[in-house]
Amino acid sequence: MTKEKKSTTIDNDFSSEDARHRSGISIQELEKLMQTRDHEGIKQLNDIYDGLSDIEQKLKTNLITDLSNDEIDLSIRIAAFGRNEILQKPSTTFLCLLFDALKNWTCITLIICGIISFVLLFYHPNGETIEAKIKPKETNVEWIEDV
Repeated sequence: MTKEKKSTTIDNDFSSEDARHRSGISIQELEKLMQTRDHEGIKQLNDIYDGLSDIEQKLKTNLITDLSNDEIDLSIRIAAFGRNEILQKPSTTFLCLLFDALKNWTCITLIICGIISFVLLFYHPNGETIEAKIKPKETNVEWIEDV
């Protein structure tokens, strides 16, 4: 219980500006460093930050053992740099996917042809044809092809 009280008071004591000042490096500097690639990035890392060891000290981390599990350190990092999370997009519903598929002309054409084929299955002209007199009466299983 005492740990919870400590972490909440520590969260309130550190503003984001104070936490960034303690870290010695800003988010913009980290973004700029991450955007530079190849030899230019290595040169910038060595010239401006004196290599990985300086960034390691500014970020208060260890390249071998990683971040500490200290609650105070974690709250300072969150105040300085924000949470390191990727927001999850809401999933697309089935109806949205269906309406997106209906924008495709090939799907529209196939659906229309299927409906026409299914309707023509049940259409019988009033007059008898020659085939009806010649063929014996069979069970109507033509609908299986359309389904």
